[in-house]
Order: sequence, then structure tokens, then C-alpha cells
Amino acid sequence: MESMMTMEFLPTLPYIAVEGIKGVGKSTVLSMLKKRLQMLPHVSINPTSRVSRFSWMEFWDQHLPLRRFDCWTRALYANRSNGQVYQAQEQVDALFEEGVCPQFILGDRSILTSITTRWHQGKENPEEYYNTIRKEERLIPIPQHVLYMHASMDTIFSRISARNRSYGAFDEQPKRLMAAHETYMKLKDGVLRPLKNIKWHMISAESNPDQVCEDLYKAIVSILSDKKTKNKKSTLTALSSVLVPTHESLFMEPKKI
Repeated sequence: MESMMTMEFLPTLPYIAVEGIKGVGKSTVLSMLKKRLQMLPHVSINPTSRVSRFSWMEFWDQHLPLRRFDCWTRALYANRSNGQVYQAQEQVDALFEEGVCPQFILGDRSILTSITTRWHQGKENPEEYYNTIRKEERLIPIPQHVLYMHASMDTIFSRISARNRSYGAFDEQPKRLMAAHETYMKLKDGVLRPLKNIKWHMISAESNPDQVCEDLYKAIVSILSDKKTKNKKSTLTALSSVLVPTHESLFMEPKKI
């Protein structure tokens, strides 16, 4: 049973998601970034990955050729997304037990990945399409910040061709990759109203992994620094409105009781 404190606390954390099309080098850099962030208490979430606990859906997915059915694939990834939220809540509980307060959620992807991957299915009615996905992946928060890793298509094609693997080949076709990038840019430009408040940070992935990791790290530190500054200002404003009398109030007659 998840603690109420965790259920209420998780949505208040800044959710910073790292996004990018396949071949941009996200997985390599994220593994480096997590080591770089060890001194900053945070919660990790990857809505497209398997949950750690046993799941019958994952069992059947491994043993039967069910991915050819779109309805199965959608249900599987919705189950992963919702399950990852519970795991994130467990991470928060564990940190609280250690007396540590997490500062943010680091997302290896977000619900934007699902929207982008299946955009061709709902481009005629984007809002309705979004609502359908949101009902399926109902627990995961919408990220406040997206760190979008981007590179030229030549760079991405070169990296993909150097891979020695067979899985994921369909989504790595040039046409699919270009369509995915175009969809991300549409989301960035506010094509979906529920996602218009997301702040996008463009991170060039053309450099070596060390440099990209450093750029991501600096972006996260800057986001957290801005949040602390805004919190201080709002606190001071609230205090001043309570403690400092206005010019007019100095001349008001006291109310008779």
C-alpha cells in the first residue's frame, strides 16, 4: 500500500524528461548522467521499461508473438507506464525513510514518447488521440521540462548503421525517424493544448557523449536553481503581504467590535 505522503508528494516534484528519437545517443548519455547526478537526490522513471515486479503481461509478451497486435502493444506499454509510477513512489518512500527529500523526477522518456510513436494513428484528431492515450497511461505526470536531444539525420543514420542489433529496426527506418522528429517539434510548438505549458530545452547531441552529458547536467541544475529562486520570491511576497502594512492600511480606522 503506497503512503498518502508519497501519493501527494510525487506530483509536486519537477518532472524533467529526456527525449529524443532513436539513434540520437540518449541511452548512452543517460547512463553517464545518472552517475553525474548521484549527489542530487532524485527519483528515476522510465515509462517504456519493464517494471521490476513480476507481471503476467510481461511473461506472455516474452513467450508469445503478441506484438503484432497493436491493441496488445498499447496495453503492454500502458501497464509499464502506470507500473513505473508506483515504482517511483516506492523510491520516494525509500528516500524519506533515509531522511532525504528528493528534488526532482528524472524521466528516461515520458508520455510524449507514446504520443510521438503512434502519432500517425491520430493525426486527424490530435486532441481525441491524446485523450485516448492519457486514459491508458493515466498515472504518469506530464513533464514540466523536456530536454530534447537532437542531431542531424546524417549523424543519426550513421550511429544506427553502426549498431549490431536486430530489434527496433522498424522504428529506425529513415521515414519513421524523420516523422518522429517532426512530431516532437509539433508538440514543442503546442499542437496539443494539454502539453502547451511544457518548457523545452534543446540539447545538441552532435558532440561526444561526455559533452552532451555535461550539457544535460547543466540544464538540470539551471532548472532546479530557477525553481528555488521562484520559491524564495513567492515566499517573500506572501510574507510581505502578511507582515508589511500597505500605505492605505496605515490610515484606516480600526474596526469596531
